[in-house]
Amino acid sequence: MGDENLPEGQLDMFIDYDKEAEEAERRRREHEEFMKPKTCPACGTEVRNGHALHNGHGIDWPELTIGGWPIAEHPNYQGMCEAQWLVRNHIRYGVTTDPKSLDERVARGKELGLDTDQIIADARATLQGQAEDN
Repeated sequence: MGDENLPEGQLDMFIDYDKEAEEAERRRREHEEFMKPKTCPACGTEVRNGHALHNGHGIDWPELTIGGWPIAEHPNYQGMCEAQWLVRNHIRYGVTTDPKSLDERVARGKELGLDTDQIIADARATLQGQAEDN
């Protein structure tokens, strides 16, 4: 009894089915895909693989979420990846307490697609508002 009479893709009940081998092949393909370069969906930065996407930007692959949250719906990151969120906070800090480090932080913010001029303006407005309250 051969496979010539079976529809394509249908298993013959007399053929040994190796579930472990199929699972191993599936894991191998997933790992191969995981190790290919990835692009952060929030900032557009290309990284070398899924590990770098997760560790550097907080993006879960292949789901493309942050901690299970759709990127735009995450309650803290507000549509940003972790790298953008962190650099935005570094820029704010630089404006308020460490202006010497601001140029470097702004450069990184621009690399990540942040509106650094707006971040600086917002931080200065916050600082001015705090000064007026005192």
